[in-house]
Amino acid sequence: VMAQIEDAAALDVLDAIAAVPGIDSLFVGPADFAVALGAASVTDPKVLGAYDRVVAAGKRAGRNISTFAATNEIAKDLKNRGVSAFLVGSDLTFALNGARDVVTTLKPA
Repeated sequence: VMAQIEDAAALDVLDAIAAVPGIDSLFVGPADFAVALGAASVTDPKVLGAYDRVVAAGKRAGRNISTFAATNEIAKDLKNRGVSAFLVGSDLTFALNGARDVVTTLKPA
């Protein structure tokens, strides 16, 4: 069971959310979280600081921290911050990257 954290108000009650029996993971919804925090992007220091707070609350409660990461680089940074489970990219991103690879490979020199 995942508790989705994507609202600024959730930061004030992270320990209470993490303590709910049956919750396995605190899932950060990065885009909605960024908007809620008034951040310019999901890598804005406001958002990254909020991730740090979620990770700390999760550790105190023995909960996994999970999130979506649009790129491998974002996932790597969040992993270093203590996030342990990821959805990386999307089916559309994977399809577009594969198509670009084909075009690049077959493009005349």
